[in-house]
Amino acid sequence: METLNIAVVCDGEDSSATIVMNQLRQHSRHNLTIYQWTPEITGETDILYFHYGGLLLAKNPEILSYLDTPVKKIAGLRGLLTFKRWITDFNPTKLEPFIEKLDAVSCANEELRTMFTGAVDTVPVFLCHYGVDTSMFKPHPFPPHFCIGWAGNAFSGAKMFPNFLKLPFSKRTAGDGIGTYRAYEDMPNFYPTISVYVSTSTEEGSPVPPKEAAACGRPVVAVDAGDLSEWIPREYLVSTWRDLIPIIKRLKDDAVLLEDVGHQFREFSLRWDYSLVANEYDQMFEHVISK
Repeated sequence: METLNIAVVCDGEDSSATIVMNQLRQHSRHNLTIYQWTPEITGETDILYFHYGGLLLAKNPEILSYLDTPVKKIAGLRGLLTFKRWITDFNPTKLEPFIEKLDAVSCANEELRTMFTGAVDTVPVFLCHYGVDTSMFKPHPFPPHFCIGWAGNAFSGAKMFPNFLKLPFSKRTAGDGIGTYRAYEDMPNFYPTISVYVSTSTEEGSPVPPKEAAACGRPVVAVDAGDLSEWIPREYLVSTWRDLIPIIKRLKDDAVLLEDVGHQFREFSLRWDYSLVANEYDQMFEHVISK
């Protein structure tokens, strides 16, 4: 197939969407041009991809007008919040009419794909995860003193950062809004300072930090949310944050186990390198353009 020109719309230079799409375009078979908030469509544009589908809202008619352009249109269902914004009458089986103008939807995980197909069966759906640069995030020796780590926006309610703070272990954070923020380029220096990465989120799409931590050889223990169950063994996933404590304690008390599990998670991460994940997006683009 000939190379396609994809106009990708994200939601800010520092957003995870932009970071991910910048990685993907290095490995895609097609030309991805990234725009913030509003795209530029030319005669060469084959597909308009709103990776951040949350921009498509009934109250945002200027953005919705792009769905009337004569190119193929795709929107990303990257998190539960976007799905909630797309539904009408508080009915999860009824979505806004503009959804029917899309040629496809990309979902961040199996749960979102199931939810969307339960509401709309006329728009093709593709599973498109987030990945990790396993050459940028590499294994490192564990720090001399055990500690758990967390990264993200501390004021995002679904991240449940207060629950992380309640865990009875030494902690390090790379948190936006709490004075420990790190730029993406500096994140490879964060994970070597922790022993175990902990995710306390109750809602996620396809979170990036757990895969980055895994690529650095760090075990990941988490509340089961988003796509975590699609790559993390069940023994490291829980339903409530309190159930994280015995799992973390077991890793803390057994240095050999910690080392072994760290190696396992590095192996898990290799399956999610962007060079492989990019194929999910390319297959979606190619399917849409062929219809």
